[in-house]
Amino acid sequence: MKSNIKTFIVVIISLVAGFFVCMNFHPENWMKKEGEEVTLNQIEKADGKIYTGRMPAEDVPRLSGKDEFEELYQVDEVTVEPTDIVPTGIGRLSEWAEPYMGRAGTRKHKRKREVQQKYLDIFGDYNEYYLIQCPDKTYILAQMPDKYVKALKKGEKVALPIGRKASMPQQAKSYLADICKEYDASMDGVLYTLDNEWYQEHRFIILLLRLGAGAVVFFAGAVILLLLLDKLFGK
Repeated sequence: MKSNIKTFIVVIISLVAGFFVCMNFHPENWMKKEGEEVTLNQIEKADGKIYTGRMPAEDVPRLSGKDEFEELYQVDEVTVEPTDIVPTGIGRLSEWAEPYMGRAGTRKHKRKREVQQKYLDIFGDYNEYYLIQCPDKTYILAQMPDKYVKALKKGEKVALPIGRKASMPQQAKSYLADICKEYDASMDGVLYTLDNEWYQEHRFIILLLRLGAGAVVFFAGAVILLLLLDKLFGK
């Protein structure tokens, strides 16, 4: 096998493997500790504290379905125990992500898209919208940490972190209109369950770990493939 063809094959396969790992590795799943549960009494104190993203105690209100969700105010904090989850493939730029790409003062310096397909999200800047099935079998949109996505896909019973009803940009509504119609899901906002403060504090180390994991897979994969090809076809 010619050297340049062999190198090309190795680079492509290793890049794909590294990209896959970078996209699907979520170090926050083991970095973020659950902490103490928040009770309804704490939420009702109206002391200005935001408990979104925190673990709910048993007395925190559980949503039964989309009708209850549509009646919520944006200051209400609740949780839900989904029975199913459906990925939409659409993500919104997270509140803690750097909103611009490129160096300031250059032509490449421009604002990132607010909404885009999640498979284009190399650096983990976008939070995907998911359709979750509520206990009454109706669907609502939700954004949640990856560990809960994985648990629900496995069929595990979990209560999502405390969430609030957040608005959606018009572009997101356009992208999600068809799938929401298919599942008769509410488009009156999204149940947002992410702890912005924690992610803001840890976003840089999360990015480094994701890129590092992708790089390790790329280089390790390249070495292994080169050795295999040399063994199969000779040097």
